[in-house]
Amino acid sequence: MKIIQNIKKDVSSLGYKPTIVYAEGWNKTIQEAATQVKNENLVDVVVIFRTQEELNGFNNTANVKTIVIENSDLSQYANLLFDLRKEKGLSYEDAVKLSKEPNYLACLMVKSNENWGAICGIEYTTKDTLRAALQVIKAKKGSIVNSIMILEREDKSIFASDIGLVINPSAEELSKIVYNCVDFIVNTLKIVNNNVAMLSYSTNGSGAGESVDKVKQAFELYKTLPQNPHANVYGEIQFDAAVDSKIRSKKSPDCTWSGDANVFVFPNLDAGNISYKILQRYAGFEPTGPIIIGLDKPVNDLSRGAGLFEVVSLSYVTALQTKN
Repeated sequence: MKIIQNIKKDVSSLGYKPTIVYAEGWNKTIQEAATQVKNENLVDVVVIFRTQEELNGFNNTANVKTIVIENSDLSQYANLLFDLRKEKGLSYEDAVKLSKEPNYLACLMVKSNENWGAICGIEYTTKDTLRAALQVIKAKKGSIVNSIMILEREDKSIFASDIGLVINPSAEELSKIVYNCVDFIVNTLKIVNNNVAMLSYSTNGSGAGESVDKVKQAFELYKTLPQNPHANVYGEIQFDAAVDSKIRSKKSPDCTWSGDANVFVFPNLDAGNISYKILQRYAGFEPTGPIIIGLDKPVNDLSRGAGLFEVVSLSYVTALQTKN
């Protein structure tokens, strides 16, 4: 798992020790992951529990820092949430209630501290995880918030987006998704020589329809954004042409990639989500993510089917995102 190994090396070289807060401490996989990450000693961890009874069920052999909501004074977080949301109509009473919800509390802790990131979603839905993140952390100025997945097996590492958030992006949104992906892969992960495929059921005008038009327009809009020399973006292109140079030379001779695509941007969430799960279940790829990009501070969303590897890997990605 080359990318994840490199991410761990980069985390060890940050010059500070990031802190990851896990929102769902009652989940056994989260407990195992927090213990493993704490023992590896590259990252500090905090695990949130709702009740003392939940904490009592945690075999805390690594002396992980914990917070129990029912036993804690969370007034500083209620005050922060009220200040952030009062102009949107949030009452102080509701701020108190929300600050006691683990998904909100994790985001409020990240908002309050430098070099912190949060992980949620193994119990919460993506909608609930993202709502808290957008209300507390908020998007970077001018950015769209989307998700990206790292998919690795022994012989290959690829990226897929959007696989979790933006249901049916407009052409402008799709261009910004591509931009976010390039920024994350090149500037956060330090991976160069990327070929980015803006996928469609058409290659270079071979098909027609609204979806094809959207991808074409998104590609043109992307060209107007600041370009990164370490990413070669092409669209619209079918998957077979993106991964097979012989097919690509026939269907899109103007594509000048050296090598095949390693980044796949899908035209909608149906295509992206279905495809990454097929790759995971049938093609042996280990997923890390969904990684949320475009937020002002890192909050990441686990699949509710996530295993130990996915949680640990996402922990280190989140730690690395604290540098931005």
